Amino acid sequence: FCLCLSQQEGLLLPVIESFVTGCIPIVCSDLTTKDEVCLPEFVCDPNKESIHAKIQEIDKDYDKYREIAIEKGKEFKKKFCKEQIADNIIKAYESLND
Repeated sequence: FCLCLSQQEGLLLPVIESFVTGCIPIVCSDLTTKDEVCLPEFVCDPNKESIHAKIQEIDKDYDKYREIAIEKGKEFKKKFCKEQIADNIIKAYESLND
């Protein structure tokens, strides 16, 4: 599991890294950027009872949740691959010349 509790981690990079490596993230619902990065299946309230309950929920059907995490990781791998980033930079540069 990767547990992301801190509001100081604004971009939620540990969550993206978790998905990409097939690790299951658990993210607290008070993190403002969670909706951009995380899936609802991995979100819980920011208190110890909710975190504990989420861990137990995931642990009961670990393979299912891991497969969901791996699939999301594949999306991030495509989105953040070198070729895609290069294409985005080129498109941004070209739009400056329009």
